[in-house]
Amino acid sequence: MAYVFSGGIYFGDNKTAQNAVTERITPPERLRIPMTDADCKPALPTVRLGMHVLRGDIIGAPYTDDAIPVHSPVSGKVTDIGEMTLVDGRLAAYVEIENDMQYTLSTAVEKCEKRLADCSSDEIIAAVRASGVCENDGTPSHILLSNSVGRAEYCIVNCVFDDPYVMGDYRIALENPTAVINGLKIILKALRLRRGVIAVGDNKPELYKKLAALTKKDRLVSVMSVRGKYPGSRKKELICAVMGTELGEGRTPADAGAVIFDASSSANIFAAFASGIPYTSRAVSVGGDAVAQTKNVMVPIGTPISELIDFAGGLKSEPSRIIIGGVMSGTGLDFVDGYVTKTTTAILCLGEREIDRYSEPPTCIRCGRCIPACPMKLVPSQLYKLSLEEKYDKAVKKGALLCDECGVCAYVCPGKIPLTEYMHRIRLAAGNDITEEVR
Repeated sequence: MAYVFSGGIYFGDNKTAQNAVTERITPPERLRIPMTDADCKPALPTVRLGMHVLRGDIIGAPYTDDAIPVHSPVSGKVTDIGEMTLVDGRLAAYVEIENDMQYTLSTAVEKCEKRLADCSSDEIIAAVRASGVCENDGTPSHILLSNSVGRAEYCIVNCVFDDPYVMGDYRIALENPTAVINGLKIILKALRLRRGVIAVGDNKPELYKKLAALTKKDRLVSVMSVRGKYPGSRKKELICAVMGTELGEGRTPADAGAVIFDASSSANIFAAFASGIPYTSRAVSVGGDAVAQTKNVMVPIGTPISELIDFAGGLKSEPSRIIIGGVMSGTGLDFVDGYVTKTTTAILCLGEREIDRYSEPPTCIRCGRCIPACPMKLVPSQLYKLSLEEKYDKAVKKGALLCDECGVCAYVCPGKIPLTEYMHRIRLAAGNDITEEVR
């Protein structure tokens, strides 16, 4: 039985993005690899200018237990070490590598020789950390594992792909479902659990059928269909859909005895064990009306975003909006710039048709549509007014910091108020940048 979380919205399927088979881009001549990303703690560059590195070599070493190493996606010469601005505005160190086009694999890259049954939790966690795998929000996967051993009773792999433009992970699960399944089995072994669930949105029937057929007689893994509405892939909503448990203020999946992994991280964990290849490339969706072709691309981390646009045939028109990430919660850019990171899920160049313009000033018409749409059960219209009046303390007392900025309220607002932007202002004013673990 699948439960349904309150609020949210249903998008129509984007068949063009959904049906675009994953392609591999030829690694560029130069890659600029950041030493940190999203929730990841920064790593320290371990290479020098002029040094020759091999594919899979560590070029950034973690200096805390909750950090992960950074590996070179190619072989080549280190041509620059400096500081770059990430799409969210934060500064991060980077290592630039000139690709020698040989892709020589490092001798340090080795697959796990032990049988999974003979591996301990600590060995699995250490291997996951060494491979540099992280979730799509930047949370290091080994931290999720280590924090859940002995605590989690329920393990879920998230295959609810609710953003119509972001289909890279969907294609991974559809094209290589055994990697997702086997990755979950490795996770279950580390957590000492006897069963795990793969949650699939009911708007992806082809994926459900494929996973269900592969796990039909599997005693460790089962597949569950849940409602494919947005933001159903977020942790609190997914817990509600799978377990029927609503997580209130201050509660996390761990409080429900659950832990959630992305489909791509499950596949990457399997790859780390099967081949020893660390996390050095990721699936990125390139789409929007302004792009010549919609594509899902497996791309090395550190690739210039402009090269992905070129790979998709370039821009056929001037984009009205450029977004890195999901169409609802991604980061807007003024121009195509930056580099692919471990958490880059999509590059969207939206045309005029895809941007809802409004000739009148944004105004609240008191329709109340934002209230039932909010999955966190807030009153966005009320919080908007408090933000407008700069009554941030009062907004916080009304629960504003529970907002995970999914964008649903702004999407349904007929008055075209950028409600999510005002929610973000409250968070900034409160000086409280809450991470996903706290939400």
